[in-house]
Amino acid sequence: MFGLTPIGDYLVSSLIQNILNGLFNNLVNQPIPQNIQISGNFINSEVRETPDSYILQIDLPGVTKEAINVKYIDNYLTLTANSDQYLKNGYGGYVRYIGNVNRSFYFEDIDGEKVDGSFENGVLKLILPKTKKQVEDK
Repeated sequence: MFGLTPIGDYLVSSLIQNILNGLFNNLVNQPIPQNIQISGNFINSEVRETPDSYILQIDLPGVTKEAINVKYIDNYLTLTANSDQYLKNGYGGYVRYIGNVNRSFYFEDIDGEKVDGSFENGVLKLILPKTKKQVEDK
């Protein structure tokens, strides 16, 4: 049948080398992506119970206070937070990080009107007072 001659081997080898060099050069010369999206439940949270309340502490680095939304409906405390920031990269340009988090917690008998909280240094701290009935039962 057909066989490769030494000249044919050289041509095939040269062709493969050119293809690989072209791929490598294109990868190296491509700009770094400008948008990086992060989504999911990738946040640290801690819940502590005291005799009269729950204390919920959530780490939200890179999020502003205005981007946080907390709701307490039907015994579910739902937190949503969005982050949209530009950071300088090592090449003199900027990279945009876009992210959102959604997290729900189930708390029975919380007084939703008296929930208090603070946000400092990327840490959200919520104090969720128990209803008087739940405090008296314990």
